[in-house]
Amino acid sequence: MPNTLWGERISAVLFIAGALYMGWLATDFPAGGDLFPLFVSGLMVLVAGIMLARTFVAPESFAAWRVREAPAQLAKPIAITAVVILYVLAIFRIGYYTTTFALLVGLPVAVGLRRPVFILASAAGATAFIYALFELALGAQMPRGLLF
Repeated sequence: MPNTLWGERISAVLFIAGALYMGWLATDFPAGGDLFPLFVSGLMVLVAGIMLARTFVAPESFAAWRVREAPAQLAKPIAITAVVILYVLAIFRIGYYTTTFALLVGLPVAVGLRRPVFILASAAGATAFIYALFELALGAQMPRGLLF
């Protein structure tokens, strides 16, 4: 229990620190560009605060949790984090909508979903919604790349 409990606490504190740093950086964005990053930072602080509070309010819930998974299962969160980092880096080379579609197809597969028609339809619908929201409704120019 102590390792898991302290791991949760340390993770929550690191998330809060990262969110506060991200919010501080966003205050330098020009022309109101700080609104969305500040919103995300606030949500991150809220969720991490709940994580942290849960470790003090219900520490017994961490006693039952034990790592008995295969090494491949334990590597999934690291692999997903790496994919998201690559996604952020690829946005400016490949294009926002193309990389977003690829991410929305790849992540469900990475976590074990095996319904290709559902995954492709969901990714296409979400990407179309994001395009309509940002490009058509808000007039925001998302990064263009090689494809779109």
